Amino acid sequence: MNNNSDLNYNKKISERIVYILDLTELEIKGIAAITGKSIDIFYAVISCRRPLSQDLARVIGKSLNFDGSIIFDINTPIPGAIKKSSNLLQFRRDHINNKDFFIDTWTNDKDSVFIKKHLIYTGYFSTPRYAWEVNRKLEHLGRKLDSDLLSKQLKYFVKKGILESKKVDLKLNKGGFGKRMVDLYWQKKRT
Repeated sequence: MNNNSDLNYNKKISERIVYILDLTELEIKGIAAITGKSIDIFYAVISCRRPLSQDLARVIGKSLNFDGSIIFDINTPIPGAIKKSSNLLQFRRDHINNKDFFIDTWTNDKDSVFIKKHLIYTGYFSTPRYAWEVNRKLEHLGRKLDSDLLSKQLKYFVKKGILESKKVDLKLNKGGFGKRMVDLYWQKKRT
């Protein structure tokens, strides 16, 4: 395989991992907890910075009662039965009040979920971004947020340790820098 086909394959694997998250209604912290693996590994696989390992696929499968090796076969559907896996149901009972573990504690229409799915999980923040750049990208994706609301969402992700930020001079839309200090957001490189 060449680099381009490797990247396309890893993107499809990433999409399958995100599908597993959606199907099981687990956040990345939740799948990390149920598998006993680092959230950093999941972020790296989802953002295509690291390929999915055989070991991680096996552990995901074991944790959700299916053959994890099928994750690698993009022509084989992920079994819908994993959402009723005995391990998952027990994990849900044991951690019912932990909103960091489960998607269904938030509605899929929430801005935070949209930003996670379409920006954070896709590696958009691998390059530092100003809030106005994020809003422009959201508009391109069909989602417009008030700038104050967007700032609250981004600061929430910083507080949760998903993004990092620092104060910098404002970069203007038309080039150059303003005198006002604003936050710059990025996702920490995970290895």
